[in-house]
Amino acid sequence: SHVEQLAGRVLEKGDVSLVIIDPVTAYLEGSDSHKNADVRALFKPLSKMASDTNTAIVCVSHLNKANGGSALLRVTGSLAFVAAARAAFLVALDQDDKDKRLFLPLKNNLSEASTGMAFYIKPMSLGNRIETSKVVWTNERVTITADEALNQQEMRVTRPIDDAAQFLFYFLGSGPKPMKEVLRRAENEGHTEITVKRAKKRLGIKSRKSGISDGWTWELPEGAIESD
Repeated sequence: SHVEQLAGRVLEKGDVSLVIIDPVTAYLEGSDSHKNADVRALFKPLSKMASDTNTAIVCVSHLNKANGGSALLRVTGSLAFVAAARAAFLVALDQDDKDKRLFLPLKNNLSEASTGMAFYIKPMSLGNRIETSKVVWTNERVTITADEALNQQEMRVTRPIDDAAQFLFYFLGSGPKPMKEVLRRAENEGHTEITVKRAKKRLGIKSRKSGISDGWTWELPEGAIESD
């Protein structure tokens, strides 16, 4: 299986402590992400791989468009995604600070109940050639729950183009991305291609040809992200 191949590569490379699968729904190989049995069939070998290779596995999922109810039920696909994990966390917007993100527990079988955390995404340079971004954690104590955070977001009415523009701003914040990758990720998060392209125009995002056969890349205009 692909999980066995992945485990083999991890062991071959050595010194691997973290594996990230993003988004996990893209790797179900035709299985139904809404069926508990199909999801468990994926997570069982992943759990064995984590044990055999002594690695932590982080599976990223997205939220569905449902409103209200428990945050646990907002995870795209089956509730089994959350049930199978030892710990699950929600990343949500801080309604009082548009640049801040909240990291909130959904479930945690690894420790006692805890409060959330907050962070910012800041640009950074690696050497003189690589522009990327980093997570900067704050020291503040976050007491809002995942359910409360989502309910606050649902009270904020936005147009689809506003949501698409926000997606593009943060997704391209770490640097240029292939257009196909941008559109694929946008579709996974519920944005239509036509809305994304309208948001692209609004933000002044630039398209550049990348090689002869590599297609186009999108990047934010200069100065869109302020450095420290």
